Amino acid sequence: MISTKFKIILAVILIFGLLALFASHRWYKTLDNYTSLDNYGDFLKKEFPSVEHISTDSLATLLRARDAGVGTMALIDCRTPEEYEASHLAGAKNIETAEAVDAWLKLNDAESVIVYCAVGYRSAKLAEELQETGYENVKNVVGSIFSWANEDRPLVDSAGNPVEKVHPYNQFWRRHLKEGKAIPLPSGK
Repeated sequence: MISTKFKIILAVILIFGLLALFASHRWYKTLDNYTSLDNYGDFLKKEFPSVEHISTDSLATLLRARDAGVGTMALIDCRTPEEYEASHLAGAKNIETAEAVDAWLKLNDAESVIVYCAVGYRSAKLAEELQETGYENVKNVVGSIFSWANEDRPLVDSAGNPVEKVHPYNQFWRRHLKEGKAIPLPSGK
């Protein structure tokens, strides 16, 4: 015969288990909404409200203006060197930290700074750090190189050759790249 005390303990465990399951499901759905590239900009704007976030369309317009000789712009890819070597936007400098960007900007003329990473989080954090350092005209690209690649916009590898695939950072973020847009990762990443 099962004791009343055991039944109560079992009921409490079951109730807490169901509550935990419900809470984790809600958390995952919220995370999934924010990790959709279409909705990721909302998350970035909430997480980094002081940063100006721009679309890939706006970036393309700024790059055309730069290429036409209108203004000077620093295009910073703050991903890891491994990600950058696989593919990046033409003319982008691979610099990961605010201190290194600051040092580079002191040697190079730029009226504005545009930063990007894989989806926009690391670059938004870098943009915020640059603002705290005193830079005012800093913009972060929402969706960053993943959106750029998914829209079939031009990319180059470390040798300057045109490429179509992007380093997916890891398997979790890989799902945000269209089929055939991610380079293969070693197992375990």
